Amino acid sequence: MKRILLLGALVFGGLATMGAGCAGGDSNIESARLNMRTGDLTAALGNVDAALRTNPANAEALEIKGQILSMQATKPGIPLTEASEKARVAAETYRTLAQNPAKASVANAGLGRLYGSFYNQAVSYFQRGAANPDSAGLFGTAYDYVTIASTVAPDSAAAYQVGGYALLRAGRNAEATTQLRLATEKGIDEEQPYLLLARLYLDEARTDAAKYDDAIAVLRSASARFPNNADLQAELLNAYTRAGRLDEAMQGFRDRIASNPNDATARLAFGTMLLNADRYDEAVEQLREATRLAPTNGDAFYNLGAAYTNQAAALNRQINEKEDAFQRDRSNLSTADRNARQAEIDALKTRRNTFFGESAAPLDRAREIYTGEGKDVRQVCTALFQAYTYSGQTERAAGVRACAGL
Repeated sequence: MKRILLLGALVFGGLATMGAGCAGGDSNIESARLNMRTGDLTAALGNVDAALRTNPANAEALEIKGQILSMQATKPGIPLTEASEKARVAAETYRTLAQNPAKASVANAGLGRLYGSFYNQAVSYFQRGAANPDSAGLFGTAYDYVTIASTVAPDSAAAYQVGGYALLRAGRNAEATTQLRLATEKGIDEEQPYLLLARLYLDEARTDAAKYDDAIAVLRSASARFPNNADLQAELLNAYTRAGRLDEAMQGFRDRIASNPNDATARLAFGTMLLNADRYDEAVEQLREATRLAPTNGDAFYNLGAAYTNQAAALNRQINEKEDAFQRDRSNLSTADRNARQAEIDALKTRRNTFFGESAAPLDRAREIYTGEGKDVRQVCTALFQAYTYSGQTERAAGVRACAGL
């Protein structure tokens, strides 16, 4: 995850109250100012409420009330439930004040300071939790501050982003999904929340196939917004594939490769998809290019070998079917027909053995790479044994027998 930045220093301890001049002769406002200078915020709040009962649109009273509630809401040690309620009322007060054009900028500044205080607390608790794995509860506290910040500024994408990250770290994935969805809907200008949200949807799709559509919708939106982000493009293709929407996935790979022919990752993924769809010639084309672009990628070489091997296996099935039919019909066939059928079978065997032979080189390279990486190579050796055997390379076949566990 990218680092979450704190907003600029936003505090209420240094807020200035308004001057001591008379507010239209309203003694309640004068008393409220005096209370604030002496630090008696409860009495000050009582006085501005009295002024507002007389005139609910009193701008000075609304401004002072927003300040008082903001200072109370952000007072160190205040219980979060109380802070949440104070912040909610403060935000409502500032929104009422903002309806007065002459006070809109003052109201918006007050809302910004109030939001910033709780947002920064959320970020601080998140960062403390990330730095101390034994304090997982800090992520829950971070989210509690996010909920207050979101009450003050419900259109803040950044708050929902922090909330989603905190809930993910707390293992509360369902709630994290909601927070990340809100972050993306509010237009967060980072790729990561979209990726995380899509992956949460893909996890849910294991039991609810409709979530594939949600994941794809998020990734399509993000890909349009961040067209140069390879991770988003790859995840979108993954979502199409997992959803069984192969035509869309394949077209997506074609578009991606057309825009960047040297994208080895895309060619490997596309070639593997074509291989799984039994489209062997196309798979070989993509995977051969993937091995050229990524000469140390064992998977690219192994899958290229598998494309040849599977093509050979498909031919072998045809051979078996034709040989069975030949044996059934042999007595009823003329010599010419028997010769024709045998020639057809022999031609298929030659093609099969050629494909097995073609598979040997990439499989051998895959074995070399995997061995260097400390990976298990028995499956590769088994494929090599088969390839060497069918292509008549008996000594090489014997050389991989032990490796294949045969």
